[in-house]
Amino acid sequence: FANHYSRQAFGTLNQINVEQAQALNHAYVDILRARVELNRAAQLIRKPSFDRPGPVIERAEVLMSSAKEAFQHFLAFPAQPSQVEPIETLENHFQSLLNTGLSLQLMVLKEDDVGAYDSGQSRVSDMSKAFMESADAFFAASEQSGNGLAAQFERISNWMNTAMGSVVAITLLLVLITVWGVTVNVIRPLRRLIEHFRQMAAGDLSQPIETKGDNEIGQLYSELAQMQQSLATTVGRVRESSATILDSAQRTSEGNQELSSR
Repeated sequence: FANHYSRQAFGTLNQINVEQAQALNHAYVDILRARVELNRAAQLIRKPSFDRPGPVIERAEVLMSSAKEAFQHFLAFPAQPSQVEPIETLENHFQSLLNTGLSLQLMVLKEDDVGAYDSGQSRVSDMSKAFMESADAFFAASEQSGNGLAAQFERISNWMNTAMGSVVAITLLLVLITVWGVTVNVIRPLRRLIEHFRQMAAGDLSQPIETKGDNEIGQLYSELAQMQQSLATTVGRVRESSATILDSAQRTSEGNQELSSR
């Protein structure tokens, strides 16, 4: 989850701080270059020289089209919640500057009306200032959104560190519990079984074998107890048979001695 969120957060930050900013800066730079070309064309109309104003006006028109495309590319990015209102204001001021201010200035220059161009300069300057102020508001909203994403990512990172530490601690505790459980429930009972086997191999069948429940270790103890009981019964029978054989042998020996004396 942290990895997915970090990719999403950094993707959003890249979109806000890089892609959107580049598109908006491209549009604004083209607007400024178009204004410079328009001013140069107006100067050439006022004072004719070897350079003609026509190509300069054409370059200004191309730059205005490029600015429009760059701004449309800027609008194509999905807006963050804090950017919606600044983008709407920015779009209104850009459209006013491009379609009303500069387009009108371009039209009057094509008609060689320098007076109308000069009278419209203050209006274009006001529109440009409004556009810059709305751009500053957009960048402020973008910075706020980026700071919010960064702060949220920092919280996720801290939570992840805490979670990892907790998981490591719980894992170590589980390992200790598992080792203790295996030692108590498996290793110690098996060692006790080995002792029972050694005692039985040495001929000691008197040691009691305790019960250990119904699990596999308990079943092993139960079978060992039955084996011990069976061995004890067998040994008892062998002893009884040996005593009977000994008694019969003694009687046979006494009979032989009596027969020999006779």
